[in-house]
Amino acid sequence: MKISIFGWGKMGKELLDVFLESDAQLAWIGRNPKAEQEARRYAEKRLKRIKKTKGWTEEKKQQRLNEILVSADRKDAEGSDFVIETITEDLSAKQELFQSLEDYVDPECILLTNTSSIPLERIFEKAKQPQRCAGLHAFYPGSLIRTVEINYSDSVSRQCLRKIKELVEQSGRNYVLLPEPFNLLFSKLIFVLMNEAFRIYECCSLSTEAIDSILKENFMMLGIFEILNTTGNLIVYNCVKYFEEEENEAFYHGFKSAVADIHENYGDCTFEQYCRDTGRQKSERGSAAEHKEILERFEALYVNYMTQIFQDDRLDIRQTLDACRDILGIARNPEEILREMGEERIKEILSRNYEALPCSFYRAGDYRIWNRRKIN
Repeated sequence: MKISIFGWGKMGKELLDVFLESDAQLAWIGRNPKAEQEARRYAEKRLKRIKKTKGWTEEKKQQRLNEILVSADRKDAEGSDFVIETITEDLSAKQELFQSLEDYVDPECILLTNTSSIPLERIFEKAKQPQRCAGLHAFYPGSLIRTVEINYSDSVSRQCLRKIKELVEQSGRNYVLLPEPFNLLFSKLIFVLMNEAFRIYECCSLSTEAIDSILKENFMMLGIFEILNTTGNLIVYNCVKYFEEEENEAFYHGFKSAVADIHENYGDCTFEQYCRDTGRQKSERGSAAEHKEILERFEALYVNYMTQIFQDDRLDIRQTLDACRDILGIARNPEEILREMGEERIKEILSRNYEALPCSFYRAGDYRIWNRRKIN
């Protein structure tokens, strides 16, 4: 089996690491010939580490290194069974790459994008064989987050989907299957939580650090503003462009304006730097009562979001919630939070937010779903 990985950046390195210990022949392909030696040194460095931790012989390490082709020539993807793209989150660049690949990879070769923010139907809208095109979204850092999203459209063949699942299983990773309406589910959930965090920040006196601290102590592994800063402005800006729905325009408006301002005028800066430069910075830690109210807002939003998506039987509840735990570090499942807070309290919080800003995220779902679809 041959796997070609496009991109020498952060996610290209992550995916190279995923497959280094496999038996697959690897082609790691970038754009800039001047960076080729650096990429080759990275591959050798990672293999030295594997040799040390796994007890490989020098001969085995060298043999594996010889099986890895580092190249700046796209045509070296020829003969691949899988191509995984991890290049910059730019629609035109991704479209152009996949269009050119179709000219010299085999018809059976499966084409995968690692996008976290661009709809698959846009990336593959000109694909000659859409039945072999899907998303394989890995998260950073891969050493901690072992789950990948398999995003696929109705056009993807069963055989293609089966092969993608086998590829992930062979790599030792877990997967969550996300059919077309739920592509990039975790990016979208994070984006909704980012918008909620921004709305809370705008109307309270707490600092971003204080809000993150509340979330990390009681709800999830990382704070929302931490995730915002590590994700990168381009990806968040793409989320603003591609994830916004018309009925929720008011919900997205404030955060959308801030992200657009950062992207267009401030470049690669953190949200805290932006707040400081625009006179929005806050420093208060807040009271215990404020902390409780903020936590309950996030928990109510999360329970309602998951309640709404699980109305669709195509989503596997256990698989999706396990992925939530791995990707976001949300330890408690929505059913537990619902039971602890009580349906009436959740509806009260949502109703108050809906009155202030009508949107689908604050419209209470049918919580009977947790009785109908038990978590196995």
